[in-house]
Amino acid sequence: MFNPREFRVRVIQATSNRIMSRVKTLLEGYPTSEFLDLLDTVKLPTNSDAVLIVAQFKTAMDQYRTKNTTYQGRHQIWNVHKDEK
Repeated sequence: MFNPREFRVRVIQATSNRIMSRVKTLLEGYPTSEFLDLLDTVKLPTNSDAVLIVAQFKTAMDQYRTKNTTYQGRHQIWNVHKDEK
């Protein structure tokens, strides 16, 4: 039987996993990347599971930003290194 709530959750779950998988790829090689998991696609995650996973991604992304930015006055500047070719 069609469950509209479950359908909405599955759509959000699929979208979140697409975004988080890109972030996980970006963070490969960083120590926090080994703790990043995607939402389970077989069973519906509980609210607490989803919050924990999103919090882990946010923490990893905050650490990435801290490591790859510097402050110049009040402005935060990304340290961007282009390949020299």
